[in-house]
Amino acid sequence: MTFAIQLVPAHGYVLAAVGVTYLVHHGYMATGVMKARKAFNVPYPALYADSAHKNANEFNCVQRAHQNSLENLISFYPMLILAGVRFPITAAVAGLMYNVGRILYFKGYCTGEPKKRMNGWIQYFGTLTLLGAVFRFAYQLAMGKTSRHSHCSAPASSKPLHSLSRVDILLPRQSDYEAPIEKIIPASEMSKLPALLTARIPVPSSVSTVSSTISPFLANISSGLPATLLLCIISAVALPLPAEAFSLQDAVSGLEAAIAAAGPLGPILFIGAYVIATVFLIPASVLTVAAGFLFGPISGSIVVSIAATLGATAAFLVGRYIARPAVARRAAEDTRFAAVDRAIAAQGAKIVLLLRLSPLVPFSLLNYALSLTSIPLGSYIGASWAGMLPGTIAYVALGGAGKAAAETAAGVGTSPLQLVLYGVGALATLGATVLIIHTRHNTFSSLFGNFKLHTHTTTATSITTRTTATALHDTNSVDLYPHGIEPLPQGVPAAEILSRLGGPEHILVEPLTKASLFVKPQSVFFKLDGKKRRWDMVSSHASVAILLYHTTRKAFILVRQFRPAVYATAVRTAAEEEQGAATTAFPSSLPLHHGFTFELCAGIVGDKPELSLFQVAQEEILEETGFDIDISNLNKITSFNSAVGISGSRQTIFAAEVDDSMLAMPKDGVGGGLADHGEAIEVVALPVAGAETFLMDESLGKSAGLMFVLTYAKSTGMFDL
Repeated sequence: MTFAIQLVPAHGYVLAAVGVTYLVHHGYMATGVMKARKAFNVPYPALYADSAHKNANEFNCVQRAHQNSLENLISFYPMLILAGVRFPITAAVAGLMYNVGRILYFKGYCTGEPKKRMNGWIQYFGTLTLLGAVFRFAYQLAMGKTSRHSHCSAPASSKPLHSLSRVDILLPRQSDYEAPIEKIIPASEMSKLPALLTARIPVPSSVSTVSSTISPFLANISSGLPATLLLCIISAVALPLPAEAFSLQDAVSGLEAAIAAAGPLGPILFIGAYVIATVFLIPASVLTVAAGFLFGPISGSIVVSIAATLGATAAFLVGRYIARPAVARRAAEDTRFAAVDRAIAAQGAKIVLLLRLSPLVPFSLLNYALSLTSIPLGSYIGASWAGMLPGTIAYVALGGAGKAAAETAAGVGTSPLQLVLYGVGALATLGATVLIIHTRHNTFSSLFGNFKLHTHTTTATSITTRTTATALHDTNSVDLYPHGIEPLPQGVPAAEILSRLGGPEHILVEPLTKASLFVKPQSVFFKLDGKKRRWDMVSSHASVAILLYHTTRKAFILVRQFRPAVYATAVRTAAEEEQGAATTAFPSSLPLHHGFTFELCAGIVGDKPELSLFQVAQEEILEETGFDIDISNLNKITSFNSAVGISGSRQTIFAAEVDDSMLAMPKDGVGGGLADHGEAIEVVALPVAGAETFLMDESLGKSAGLMFVLTYAKSTGMFDL
């Protein structure tokens, strides 16, 4: 039995998908494994590292990510080829989704946390699409339906196709099953397409590095595949269509033909096109209206709701895990973005919902902007779906009404009464959308009214920040940023911390009447000179503290927090000075800024016994200051006993150099502390030029560890840099 397959130009996309798959698996992933072998010293021919190897988990995660991907190629390649024979563009788009998912799967696995491999969930949509296409092709072959559209010469025999000893898989013309490319994009525009695509999105020089708290190698694992090359290949395979390059009538006509030929796979084909358009920043409103033409108002709304949610999620993941570095560097310079990020961190899904309801915020751009914020993926998906739904229904209803009008004019299909009902329904939906948007505007304005814009790079803005805090909480003039100190955007500004505290009247001090999770009072009994003695103490954990030096700013990176114990002591001291006697009367009118202390980035060790001191220090740097550094860049200075009169716990001091290229992705728990632990930490830069006067300024709250390290830095000549 022989097979004769006639190829058409659309099959080139399938071949391109095969090439992309090879580059992803045997280029990008293989390079990652080779780097891992070198970094972790796991030579060939060993497939996995022995459990006794100190880096077994890190290396085995990288190796398993690649091995699993190779194992799945056994089923992926046949499905891609078989589906591509009959449905080339559908297969190519599905192959694209699969490869993007595999890249995210690999990057997630390479963090050393296997559960993060599920970041590549989009691959399953690609696999299911290919599987459905294969089954549909199999059904058509079995029923002899592939020959009825043939433009090839018919077999000499007049016998039915399934009875021939020589079977020709007679493919239809491209126009019979795929919308003609020339019909959608004029020939004059074809050569411009790649430029149109690459001009719309910021393209980083390389795929972003994977953040990891396990190994220095993992910060370099993703550098093997330039994102520019990847996006160019994806552009060639998917061929997304810019809205301005075609008319609505021609686009809908072409889509309708393709979807009709795809049968049950039509909605999947539409969803795939919608997702691709969204990822490549192509306005999807035309597709939304087209859904009303193609599927009707009800089914169209369902299909577009799914497509828009998947597209928004795909763009969000691309922005968060692939394109983030280039966008983040630009966004870090925009103080308006910093204000939005703080608002989203505080209000979460509510802000996303309101942004989605706004007709003035571009849908595609918003996906990437939100990917740089701290909003969790689940909240983003849920709020995006709900916020996009009113507009989706309105646009789809317009499309459905337009189709009904066209059919009525042609004398077929919809009756005049149905057309009127369509129009009334569309107007009602638009009216409801306008009402929701109006409500959104009022709510949004009140929400963002609570978040002030703070510029962190100019003297003028520092004055604005200080003035805000002073007006809220202190009748006296207080400079929150003396000695040239500048707040950094990855932390929580002091003015915001003060506003969130509410005021001195909310602070009370009472005796400890029940067991504490953190403070463990104990009594130590011992003998001295033959007499029994007692010493009261507090049991506490060991800790780490890190001096960070910013090489570009030539500044020390410190943190500032409101310390309730420091404030309570300041209240008692002020009362003693005023009344001549100790008092514990609360609340007090003492301004809250007296509870602020400048400190080193630090954290306790006891709650993470499985981690080394270096690993604890690395995690604390990420949580408090937002810098993601390699363990190899940490240098131990010394260790000592702190609070020897009451605790005696051990603190280990480290030092490390940082710069802005080490800033991690903005999200909860990266910079500013852990919000769910009640932490609100400001990150500041103390210029070396102001370090000596800062060190000697007794009016500022400073931790003992910070005083020691700055004195050490001065003695080693760092103040002269």
